[in-house]
Amino acid sequence: LPEECKETADILLLFDKLFDSVNGSFNKKTRFAKPLLGPATPTSLHHKTWDEGIKILKTMKFVTAVGKKEVVPTINSWLERNGDFIKKIERGT
Repeated sequence: LPEECKETADILLLFDKLFDSVNGSFNKKTRFAKPLLGPATPTSLHHKTWDEGIKILKTMKFVTAVGKKEVVPTINSWLERNGDFIKKIERGT
């Protein structure tokens, strides 16, 4: 890919990982081609993915057509909803 596409590719990969991590299965017996589609366990990659993703999403801003930087409400909503979900998984409830 051309260098100017790198950031777009990186954010698409991040969203792919985040969506996989919250849309996975609870079936521990099945092997998954993408580990984040499997169940979240105390030692799974899910926790690292969530930590990294949340850190990036909290800093994301979008530039409007007039050059103003804004936070998109849907990102804040996603962080709130999935933050509660992640806390429950980490507590084992």
